[in-house]
Amino acid sequence: AHDGVLAAEGGQHQQLHGAARRGRARRAQERGLGAAGGARQLPYVSGVWPTDVQQLLMSNALSMAAGEMFTLVATTASMVHHVAGITHVIGLTDSSATASAINSGSSGSPQMQALLLWLYEMCPDLQILAVWLPGVENTRADHLSRGRQRAEAVVAEAEAAGWQTTQLPLPPHALDRLRAIALLSHDA
Repeated sequence: AHDGVLAAEGGQHQQLHGAARRGRARRAQERGLGAAGGARQLPYVSGVWPTDVQQLLMSNALSMAAGEMFTLVATTASMVHHVAGITHVIGLTDSSATASAINSGSSGSPQMQALLLWLYEMCPDLQILAVWLPGVENTRADHLSRGRQRAEAVVAEAEAAGWQTTQLPLPPHALDRLRAIALLSHDA
């Protein structure tokens, strides 16, 4: 069996208040979701948030921590179901809330708790550990979430180094699940 190594990056994890919110729309539009695997293979997920999900993030209806966690959960499930033999995953995330929720198996945030339950539903036999890693050190996943040009550069770099790359789809109805989760409170 192969262990899966995962680096995940979703929306921004810091909460913005007051005047800082003015820049939130631009940053959310520049950001997307991206994650990459390891073991000389680079199964990855990369894309831009749909407009309605960007609005959920910008309005804070969907917490940024839930956006981060969604990317880790959805990419983990996609890898488990598309790459044979994955039984263990180490998820690297720049969201301390995501790392804490995954490692403890629970969250006080109803949005994040719903994401955990979805992960357990999709991958009941998976063992997962989340490790907090500053975003500046989580560069591959960060670049996969920053638009097509940066994502293509990451994939080209991996292929030049001899890695096998495969773009994976999100799990079926993943974005519909996220939209439903956004209706839950995200306050603990």
